[in-house]
Amino acid sequence: MNVIVFHGTKGSPDINWFPWIKEKVQETGLKIDIPVLPTPEGHNLKNWLVVANTLDINEDTILIGHSCGATFLLHLLEKKRIKEAIFVSCFTEEINIPEYDKLNASFIKDSDWDWNTIKRNSGKITIYHGSDDPYVPIDQAKDLHEQIGGGLEVIEGGGHLNSENGYTKFPELWNHLKHKLNRETHA
Repeated sequence: MNVIVFHGTKGSPDINWFPWIKEKVQETGLKIDIPVLPTPEGHNLKNWLVVANTLDINEDTILIGHSCGATFLLHLLEKKRIKEAIFVSCFTEEINIPEYDKLNASFIKDSDWDWNTIKRNSGKITIYHGSDDPYVPIDQAKDLHEQIGGGLEVIEGGGHLNSENGYTKFPELWNHLKHKLNRETHA
């Protein structure tokens, strides 16, 4: 089993809770990748897919995406089957912040998402969203949950679940992952 985390717009593997979760997963002995995705220069779906195609994504993979990284998961799941999908602060349509809507335009579909395929390919599904996210309205998390099911965990006062809102650690996510990862390494 392996874990892959995709950061969001203007992000990197070195911010938010990403270094912390990487350390936690590595302590279990499992492999975790947090690739550098082109942003804001070269920030588009095509370029991100080039990076994803270099990664080992298979039926034993847990994919975690934050913000645009979570939206990116939806594109991957239309084509690849995995063990588990974890969406953090995900959006599926514009967020009404012009700078970000312009950067994220290629990630938003003009046509309908293939929700049945996404759901089928996702394995277990969990959605995390801050109750007071200043970027992505909570209605987007609720709509995603309606489309693909799984668990919806609303974190009171979590904001965008990033370092700006105190999320240099993400204990809710780690508690979700640790038992599964420990079972895998001791099997």
